[in-house]
Amino acid sequence: MTDEAEDKPTVMVFEVLKSAIIDGSAVRLGRLAFAGRRSIDTPNYFAVTSRGVVPHLTPDNVAKHLHAGAAYMALEDCERSRGFS
Repeated sequence: MTDEAEDKPTVMVFEVLKSAIIDGSAVRLGRLAFAGRRSIDTPNYFAVTSRGVVPHLTPDNVAKHLHAGAAYMALEDCERSRGFS
């Protein structure tokens, strides 16, 4: 008999790359990987957007200074505007 866990594909993997305890604080570097997607090194910064734009930053400053590995955009920001007749 085979184990059911062995038959299922791995959906998410988190691995600790480096861990250190300094003055009671645990610092760690890790990697979060989802099947079929690019892995994300942690800790990481996710830019929070409003309607697809990082608030209070101009596009040229975002391109020059912001090195975010990902961006968060709320689902309600994806609505299409509907005209009423």
